[in-house]
Amino acid sequence: MRARIVCAIAAMALAATSARAEVFYVDPALGSPDGDGSATNPWRTLQEVIEDDLIETQSWSELPYEEGRELVPRNAGAPIGPGDTIRLLPGYHGEILIQGMYNESPITIEAEAGAVPEVSRLHFQGAAEWVVRGLSISPEHAPEYETGDLVFIESHDWQGPSYDVTVEGCEIYSMADSSGWSLEDWNNLPCNGVRVNGDDCVIRDNHLLNVDFGITVSGDGSLIEGNTVENFAGDGLRGLGDHLTFQYNLIENCYDVNENHDDGDGDGDGDSDGDGDSDGDGDGDGDSDGDGDSGGDDGCSCRQAAPSRSALITRLVSL
Repeated sequence: MRARIVCAIAAMALAATSARAEVFYVDPALGSPDGDGSATNPWRTLQEVIEDDLIETQSWSELPYEEGRELVPRNAGAPIGPGDTIRLLPGYHGEILIQGMYNESPITIEAEAGAVPEVSRLHFQGAAEWVVRGLSISPEHAPEYETGDLVFIESHDWQGPSYDVTVEGCEIYSMADSSGWSLEDWNNLPCNGVRVNGDDCVIRDNHLLNVDFGITVSGDGSLIEGNTVENFAGDGLRGLGDHLTFQYNLIENCYDVNENHDDGDGDGDGDSDGDGDSDGDGDGDGDSDGDGDSGGDDGCSCRQAAPSRSALITRLVSL
């Protein structure tokens, strides 16, 4: 009897979410802050949608966050809510900070079919149940170029933990063209691609280009699959948390420009291509810090569920 009640409650919750799931539109070219989010009267930028409190979500009852705090409604009655989709049209949507926003079920931010919406960076700080799909993320889109983390899923001492965030199918790059970069440029211009210290996240099918560190994960329980890291100066993949899965990733073209001990694959198994050597030094240990786990953090538990192809080392000399 109890099982039937639990199933009925779950079915009712799913039906409620499905019943209210809506699609909203954001168009930097034709939209307005005074729009209603419809296809014919869209809002203007994603940054404005967030800053104008148009998303119904939850936040902690008090800050700073402490374990045991309760989530309470935030922006009650706002048009966008759990289960909804925010569809972005071409153009620049700003620098995106999603802070203190915990959804009851996932809210999806995605590109309209055939569109390439642009943001300068994507930062989750104390957030949960978000899906981001099909964006172009680069500081080249912003009025001024600044380095830093292009995608950061951050568990924060004040704002609280981040978890259950998915970033997939995005183009993530410092600059689109690095063919003219000197050794000095490679030391100064690249951004870090994706950094995750939240838990249970998914980083899937993204293309990272011309970055310093590619994908670094220090939270637990995340899945990193199907990504390409092309042209990097630090480490391609780096797993520092527990219970991480890296699979079907392609890591290529490492630029050896400084004293960093570059790894194609630092996910804990030391092997990104089946030959036992992921760090380019030819010793077959795949270990970048001497602790034997190649993740840089003693005790991390990562696994390579399926092979990732490893890095081609490029030596760059000063001109």
